[in-house]
Amino acid sequence: MVNALLKPEVRAWLGRGLFVVILLLILLGEAWWVVAQQQGLRNAAAEYARLLQQQRQAQAKWSQLVLEYEHLSAPVMLEKRARKALGMAYRPPVQTITLYPQAVDEVE
Repeated sequence: MVNALLKPEVRAWLGRGLFVVILLLILLGEAWWVVAQQQGLRNAAAEYARLLQQQRQAQAKWSQLVLEYEHLSAPVMLEKRARKALGMAYRPPVQTITLYPQAVDEVE
């Protein structure tokens, strides 16, 4: 009904205007997505840098503790003391059992 009241030139102008508005909205959405991705990348890079710095500090502290307790004869004791000083969980030593298969002739 409204189309019948409008001249063809006006309808063409409104159609082009609506098309341009839709294209601008799509472009704005894409730009927002790029900005959000860049911000996420910046946050991830900052978190990585923070974790890397913590790792370096822990490694320096570990090296200092190893030098401090190197007079201990057993490496297990050295690791246990260093872990205790750093507040890390103690990892119990692992016992390794090596099984050698016997030949069938030897068993008989």
